[in-house]
Amino acid sequence: MHFMLLSRKQLIFTSPLRLSNYIPRINLGITPEIKNLIRKRQVAFAEKEMFLWRFLRNKVSRAIDQAKKFYYKDRIQNLKSSDPSGWHKGIQLITNKCQKRPIISVPGVQQNDEKAIARAINDHFASVSQNRPPNQPTGAACLPTCKIATSDPGTDKGGTVGTLVVTDFSKAFDCIDHTLAIQRLYELGVRSELLPCIINFLTARRQRVQYHSALSEWETLSCGVPQGTKRGPITFLGVLNNVSEESLTKSFKYVDDLTLGEVRPAKQVSQIGPEVQDLDAWAKDNHLKLNPSKCKVMQVCFMREPPIPPSLRIAGIELEVVSETKLLGLTVQSNLG
Repeated sequence: MHFMLLSRKQLIFTSPLRLSNYIPRINLGITPEIKNLIRKRQVAFAEKEMFLWRFLRNKVSRAIDQAKKFYYKDRIQNLKSSDPSGWHKGIQLITNKCQKRPIISVPGVQQNDEKAIARAINDHFASVSQNRPPNQPTGAACLPTCKIATSDPGTDKGGTVGTLVVTDFSKAFDCIDHTLAIQRLYELGVRSELLPCIINFLTARRQRVQYHSALSEWETLSCGVPQGTKRGPITFLGVLNNVSEESLTKSFKYVDDLTLGEVRPAKQVSQIGPEVQDLDAWAKDNHLKLNPSKCKVMQVCFMREPPIPPSLRIAGIELEVVSETKLLGLTVQSNLG
């Protein structure tokens, strides 16, 4: 399968390579009147006058569209027959599609060697999903479901403390062990006639990278499930399904988002520390890795003198205590506001 992995976001956040963009200056005949409207729009937004801001936003948009039309009529339209190349460049200019291709610098590789750059990028991405041996199914696997526990209604009662631990797996989808995934699906009761399809879906997947006009060689992946598919997340759920099954705290699971929570009397010792350690041990046993820098702890307590939040560690790194965190895209605050 041909994966197009050269997106700007992936390179910035997951690759050590350096990305440089060159954006040309565009002059579309923006008049002083339009610039004045833009300043008024910014002032309205800063002063939170949303009705005026929306009015000015629409007015600026119409004025810019009109300026583009005049620009095309005065400077571009007459080039269509006399200078087709110049006409095409003008069209790209007014549609903001004339940005130069990104230039990527790879240590030890010349910038004009596009094939070597594509190969280096592909090697970097593929290395994450090549650290496990190919799958060796040992058995012939109802689809796994998320196990979600409702929040404890006692959180807002006097004298109680709630602790929430939001976890994050590092490159979780890319590190799934194929043999373990098939075994878990079989244990969950997936019909035996479906297993060969899933095995075929996971086995010997390949990827390569295109950089400008150059293509890297194919790389075979020995672990991981593809994102952007329906079967990939379902397979991942099968692996994650048995985590925290015997936990004394509550767990909230949604694909690769796993949150631990407990509600206890303020004088009672927190039990969530050992649960976090058990989760870390489970991750290691299943060839996954928790990212301590992205795991957060939040305490909910309405006492005048709340107890000190428990000190939790993963891989020797203390987890950050926050007053708000994101859970499935929603911001949850410690005051439940």
